[in-house]
Amino acid sequence: MASDTSQLPTQIRMLLCELVDAAFDTFLKRLLNRPAISVLPAELLCQIFSLLHFRDKIATSHVCKDWRAISLAAPSMLWSKIVARDFPLGSLRERLHRARTVPVQLDVTAGPTRVDELVECLHAHMSHIRFLNLGIGDDSDTTGELSVPQNEALSRALKCPAPMLTAFLFFNPVTAFIPTLGGPGIFSGHAPLLELVKYQGDELPTLFRYPAAFTSVRRILLSTSRWTLFSELSAVLPALPNLMELGIDVDEFDLFDEDLAMTFPLSLSRFVLISNTGSDDFDPTQIVRYVSQHAPQVTDVYISFEIITPLTPDYARELVTDAQHAFGPITSLAVLPSGSPEDFTSSVDLHLKTAAGHQRTVFHVPLPLFGWPDVFSNVVRLSVSENCWAPVISTVTAPMPCLQELEVWLDLQAVHPTFESVFVVPTSASGRHRTLSCPSLRVLQISSAPGLQISEVPPEVISDFIRFRLEFAEDRIERLLLRGPGLHESNPTEVARLLTLVDCVIVGDGVVPFVDPDRRDDLLCWD
Repeated sequence: MASDTSQLPTQIRMLLCELVDAAFDTFLKRLLNRPAISVLPAELLCQIFSLLHFRDKIATSHVCKDWRAISLAAPSMLWSKIVARDFPLGSLRERLHRARTVPVQLDVTAGPTRVDELVECLHAHMSHIRFLNLGIGDDSDTTGELSVPQNEALSRALKCPAPMLTAFLFFNPVTAFIPTLGGPGIFSGHAPLLELVKYQGDELPTLFRYPAAFTSVRRILLSTSRWTLFSELSAVLPALPNLMELGIDVDEFDLFDEDLAMTFPLSLSRFVLISNTGSDDFDPTQIVRYVSQHAPQVTDVYISFEIITPLTPDYARELVTDAQHAFGPITSLAVLPSGSPEDFTSSVDLHLKTAAGHQRTVFHVPLPLFGWPDVFSNVVRLSVSENCWAPVISTVTAPMPCLQELEVWLDLQAVHPTFESVFVVPTSASGRHRTLSCPSLRVLQISSAPGLQISEVPPEVISDFIRFRLEFAEDRIERLLLRGPGLHESNPTEVARLLTLVDCVIVGDGVVPFVDPDRRDDLLCWD
């Protein structure tokens, strides 16, 4: 027995070696049986390319001959969207060459070092550029304005016809480039599909002096550092006969006589006012009143201030009541947090619609809304974010006699003993000042944003919300609509209790929200 025991460590080592060898053999077999990287589908290759920095994309296409063949055979998938900032010299030319003649989305920023290559590429490829986002500024290795020859060369490049161009974004905030377009103007007056223009710079009249290229433009956002509002817009608007949406980004502007008439396109239906200024002297109501007076065809007005410098309470109230006085009672109202729910602090976004169909959206309205009950008195449809319930409803001291449809957006996540997240509007009988008096209420809708991971809402949470937070004349609500979350039905008693408060429950994504809080209005954004 002693001799057998003495061999035991050796036997264990041998057994372990055999197990390791067997495991390694199995690993090698599985590895060899996996598909080679060269046979990955083109769709996966596109996903890989989308994660790479600009300078690495061309090198990645050289991984193997199969990948190179795929990359060269599928330009519309791999090379049609080009984002180039501080690009290596020669790489923009190579990328556009690979795109061949497919429609291209080109987003490029260039300064003195790289503008020569940009000019060459615009001359060669303007005919199939579909989207052009052009920024003129500093390179990482150079600063300052373009030289006179570069300035003239870029001006000539921008006179190339653009038969496929649908969107033109041009950023020249430091006036590094002074266009010398001359007749017949930008794109030689030939951009028949151009619908969206965003221009930031101080050479606005030069761009629009020869307007033939802008006759098809439907949407435009403009900004200069030195607005003389009347003269600037008076020079631009005649070039835009089919304009439907006008946006101006204003930090400061020269006051002008409101009696001076400006001719707005008859097709104009939407006006957007953006400001990043923190000055209390800035009066947005003057611009909005002027547009309302001289462009009565405008039915949709957006006013957006930076969240760090929200509107003053007086200006905010005037912007809302002005719409009410001009266009009639406000019948639809949405109250949503400014920014994300986590950043919600002291302001809200108000989306309102009048009985005549006019819409006005005022971003970053400071809370509280004391003294606003007249704004809510005619509202028929109210959409309110869960996070805004307490600060908004607590200021509505008068009943909302006309309210028939109420939508509450879930925007918070909380830990619950049973559920990962729940409808967290306070559900106790305390805090009666947060109760909404709505005697005509017929419909309650609970919606959640697509990114919010709420699969089900407990019926008792909804029941308590109806009992403690709503005061309505009838014994029951006609319809409970759930958009996004479902109803947790594991407790039949609680489901039955909920059904004593509502006539029917409709669950499904097909329920249309009153307002989409995730809607991204690209005319409010510069990129």
